[in-house]
Amino acid sequence: MDQFSHADERSLAASGTACLERCFFESETAEVLRPVWLAVGNGETWLAELRTAVESLLSALDEEAAADARASVGPLPSAYTKEELLDWAAHCSAAALEFHQRVDGVEPADDVVKRYLQGDTKGIPPLTQGELRRQSEILELLAGEAAVTGLRPVLELSTEGKRVLRAAFSRRARVTNRESGAL
Repeated sequence: MDQFSHADERSLAASGTACLERCFFESETAEVLRPVWLAVGNGETWLAELRTAVESLLSALDEEAAADARASVGPLPSAYTKEELLDWAAHCSAAALEFHQRVDGVEPADDVVKRYLQGDTKGIPPLTQGELRRQSEILELLAGEAAVTGLRPVLELSTEGKRVLRAAFSRRARVTNRESGAL
C-alpha cells in the first residue's frame, strides 16, 4: 500500500495500533490499548505504552497463542521515527491481512499479502478484502480528517473491524456446533 510511504509518524503509529487491535480482537483490547491510542502522537510515551500494552495482551494468552501473537506483533519499533514506524506498521498490516485470510479459511501463501498490498486483489477472500479496505480508509482518515479532528473516526473504523471478526468467529462456532450435533 503506497499510502504507508506518504504517512507521517503519528499516522503510522495509529495505523499499526489499529491493526494490532484487530489482531487481538478477542482480548479486552479496548482498555489495554487506550493509553497507546492516547499517546499516539507523543513519541517515547507512545513507545512505552505500546510495550506495556503488548506485554499485557501477550501475558493473557496461553503459551502457543502468545507465540503466534508475538509473531503478528513483530519486532516493536525501537524509536519513534518514520523508518521504524513504517517497518512496524507494514508488518502489522501484513499480519492483520494474514489473520483475516485464515479466518476466511485460506492459508496465506508467502507472496499473496504482498500482492494485495501492491493492489493486486485477484482472488482476495471477503474478510481479507474488508480488512484491506479498512486499512486503506484508516490511512486516508489519518492523512485528512483525523489529522485535524482527532482519532475518533479511526477508532470507530477499527472497532467495526473487531465486530466483523467477532461475528465471523461466532458464525464459525455455530456451524461447528451444528455439524458436531451440539445444541
